[in-house]
Amino acid sequence: MTPKLDRALLAAGILNFVALVPVLFLMQTDERTLLGINVWIKPAKFLLSVGIYLATLAWLLPRVDIGRALRVVLRWAFILTMIGENVLITMQAWRGVTSHFNETTTFDGAVFSAMGTMIAVNTIAALVLLILFVFVPRQPLPRAVLAGIRFGLLLFLVASGVGGMMVGQHAHAVGVPDGGPGLPFVNWSTEGGDLRIAHFIGLHALQGLPLLGWIVGRKSPTAGVTAVHIAAAVWAVVFGWTLYQALGGRAFL
Repeated sequence: MTPKLDRALLAAGILNFVALVPVLFLMQTDERTLLGINVWIKPAKFLLSVGIYLATLAWLLPRVDIGRALRVVLRWAFILTMIGENVLITMQAWRGVTSHFNETTTFDGAVFSAMGTMIAVNTIAALVLLILFVFVPRQPLPRAVLAGIRFGLLLFLVASGVGGMMVGQHAHAVGVPDGGPGLPFVNWSTEGGDLRIAHFIGLHALQGLPLLGWIVGRKSPTAGVTAVHIAAAVWAVVFGWTLYQALGGRAFL
């Protein structure tokens, strides 16, 4: 019988949450700043986000009926790329230099290139997972939850494309330099456009839409599917609007 959770993915997610604890401590004790914020804020954000992502995948992967070999490939593609990404981000924070868009030295350029490769592999694995949820047999799932998974993965992939846009322009801000005044913790720019907002919104549809489908679908399967369709449309509109705002150099607030 297929387990309800993929243990390796779940352990990798928990590992990120555990690693978040010393990083939060360092935020309070290390006064160094980078681009105007504490050097440990970025690792903290990524550890939290990746922990949630891997825990989500731990629930998703067992729900498609695939061969052992493909399951192993997908599992370790997700784990190694995401753990590797956070190791490099944390290492660069410890060094006191930026991790993304940093080609100041040959070493920093190699780190940024490695991160880009890992994200590309992770995105391909997520695309494969979407295809599997559309075309192969699945474990029994409420229709609303399945709709949420499909739309969530689709928005996740579109949002990953925004990450590619940031790489293309070697910055996440538009109209202002990276590192200016921003919202607390997330540091989204309050003076110009910021592509990270749409990126964040799209990525976390992967959690929000299936959860909505599960909550509403428990009372009425039909209402659950309708709720997911409406929410996915609204989510896509908000994603598109924040992306449009950012590309126009306009601040979120």
